[in-house]
Amino acid sequence: RVTACGRCASCLRARFAMGTRNLTLQSAIGFSGIVPHSLILHPSDKYIIYPLGSTVVIRSVEDQTDQTFLQAHSQRVTCMTMSNCGKFLASGQIA
Repeated sequence: RVTACGRCASCLRARFAMGTRNLTLQSAIGFSGIVPHSLILHPSDKYIIYPLGSTVVIRSVEDQTDQTFLQAHSQRVTCMTMSNCGKFLASGQIA
């Protein structure tokens, strides 16, 4: 029988792998600005769209608690663009 201390990084990773529940993203705060041209104002002027790690955040300009998260990337988002009409959003990552 192996006993884990529960404090070191190896034990914490093992503890996480043993069935910890997935967390649901409820809110995002911050914008790193490291992805060039990635802070996008929707043509309606009602939403800002930006990458945050592997997530794309769509946030209401009027209500900061109104946020939608697009979480299809497995790596950090490295580029984003939106069509002129605002109907299409494209984002990419480096594999």
